[in-house]
Amino acid sequence: PALIGSAFFQQKRQRNGGMLDVEFQPSDSLTIDATGFLSKLQATNVNDNYLMWLQNGFVHDGNGQAPNPGYIVQNNTLVSATFAPVAGKPYGVYDQISRPNEVAQTNFGNLDIDWRATDKLKFYAQGGVSTAHGKTPFQDVLETNPGVGNGAAYSLNGTTTAPNWNLGNTNGTTPNPIDPTTGLATPVAFGWIFGDQNMDVLDKEWWTRLDGTYSFNAGPFKDLEFGVRYSEHQRHLWNVIGQGPNFGALGPNPSQTYPTGYGNYPSNYGNGLGSGFPTQIWTWSPDQLSAYDSAYANRDPVTRADWTADYGLQEKDPSAYLEATFGGDRWAGNVGVRYAQTKEDIINNVGVSAQTPGAITSSAFGPYIQVPTDHTYNNVLPTANLKLNLTPSLIARFAAGETMTRADYSALAGSIQLGAPPPPCTPPTPCIIGTGSGSNPDLKPITSWNYDAGIEWYFAPRSLLDFDVFYMDLKNYVAFGTVRKSFLTFSNQGPPQGYPADYDLTVPVNATGRVGGFEANYIQAIGEHFGIETNYTYADGKQTSLLTISGDDRLVGTSKNTFNIMGYYENAHFSARIAYNYRSEFFSGLDRNTAFSQNGLGTLAASLVWIVNDNFSVTVDGMNLNNPTLKYFALNDSQPRAFYKNGAQYYLTLRFKM
Repeated sequence: PALIGSAFFQQKRQRNGGMLDVEFQPSDSLTIDATGFLSKLQATNVNDNYLMWLQNGFVHDGNGQAPNPGYIVQNNTLVSATFAPVAGKPYGVYDQISRPNEVAQTNFGNLDIDWRATDKLKFYAQGGVSTAHGKTPFQDVLETNPGVGNGAAYSLNGTTTAPNWNLGNTNGTTPNPIDPTTGLATPVAFGWIFGDQNMDVLDKEWWTRLDGTYSFNAGPFKDLEFGVRYSEHQRHLWNVIGQGPNFGALGPNPSQTYPTGYGNYPSNYGNGLGSGFPTQIWTWSPDQLSAYDSAYANRDPVTRADWTADYGLQEKDPSAYLEATFGGDRWAGNVGVRYAQTKEDIINNVGVSAQTPGAITSSAFGPYIQVPTDHTYNNVLPTANLKLNLTPSLIARFAAGETMTRADYSALAGSIQLGAPPPPCTPPTPCIIGTGSGSNPDLKPITSWNYDAGIEWYFAPRSLLDFDVFYMDLKNYVAFGTVRKSFLTFSNQGPPQGYPADYDLTVPVNATGRVGGFEANYIQAIGEHFGIETNYTYADGKQTSLLTISGDDRLVGTSKNTFNIMGYYENAHFSARIAYNYRSEFFSGLDRNTAFSQNGLGTLAASLVWIVNDNFSVTVDGMNLNNPTLKYFALNDSQPRAFYKNGAQYYLTLRFKM
């Protein structure tokens, strides 16, 4: 492990908003509806993380401090080790981060028009615009180094409980621990001031659409549906400031500038996660961190411009569809096709050498250039559905079709950071390949051919038993891997005009995959008011292409086993439901180029609804009532990644209408 920490995250969320909907009906055949919505979520939060700093020159690269005899290795992982004290060596790092003005704002306006032109022909038109901002104006951060010269020890417990660890005899309950050698209070060492400022992620989309339906009702040919849609989306984040320490203001002894006074983690911190890890850690308040960074942080917008966080993207998406509906006495179905185009204009910041023409060299984060990428993709997506009424209570369903979804904007438009430039390649001399990481602007839209077949038996009123099998053939699924790209490289190793150099980039990549499985549902009414609902899904998902990291062929987010069971009671004025949901372990993706997964998890929820009258109702909801522990691991159970306790959540909702 590189870092082991006792993290304590606190957040207060307050959402205020409103919606106005006005509907007009100038005639029986025309309805016009206008909707406006706005919402502002304030999410002030503090994240304190007291960590053992194992990547700070311990066993990495064979040049660090080796563990004492008696260490334990399992599955190529150092799961238990003790490190003897070395004078002046920091064995811990403590990050305190306050985000006092975290805000998410959303608003949209929408106009809907329904028009029945004739008895057989009707149209639906819509237009709107949506704007959202995710803002982090400030991060007040102070990093310190506890445990200097005190050694360290840890023992991983797999995914059973959180690891046991310590920083030797360091007293983590105070920022001024007593030095066991001198008996004097010694402030923790100054580490750094970091954290991006001035972050404002903009998402803006405007759209317009026109849909029509013509009803034939001539024999088996029922309806013809058609439509067009056009949308434009912008996502960008510019002018991020990556603060650092202002050493001129800090002076030669930064510990003399520390805030006065401190608090501690709550006494019940870590309950339910095990024992043997640091608790009751000292903390500075958000106000103390804000005052400290205001006085001692460097937030210059030019020299601290964090280009690695900046990005921009614009996407234009026209589409059109046509669908025909058929039906008879004991059957119904439809056949359709959709055309979807994706036009992307992406700007990636790419780290380069200072010799590169056009390089921006004023940032302390290194020189860079902005690289535009444009792509246009066209997809034709057919689909067909068929329903057969075998008996009045037995129905068979079949479906086949192709669907498309676009890659996440963050995977397309983030920065790209290149390692040391390789020298020019002169055959027959073997070429040296550079390395890099970041986003991938060349990701294609994800398509999937989907096949479903199922049978439903309505064996009693409000009761159902059904079984369904499915298969999905995924193309351009976004996985994690390495792609080779050539960049025009300028360095002291090459000609002044530059040379093309190959780099192996660790980035999101397009891959192929498949998911097959089945699902079963059972709904049973018990008497007039009671009942149960259960369902189970088995899904076997695999990545079928060879672009994998560490040989991992799992699909992100796919659990093999998922089931839900719910019991309910309901009458005209009252309903009560209790539900248990479970999903088995699944691959979560990459974290710092390492695969990580979430253990199987079951959650309990309940809901009570009281309908007082037609105009007023009261709802009480409880989620996460069993307060499960979320557990994450890396390549295997010997490599735990994180343990979280998030607590139960309760909601009281009052609804009133006139």
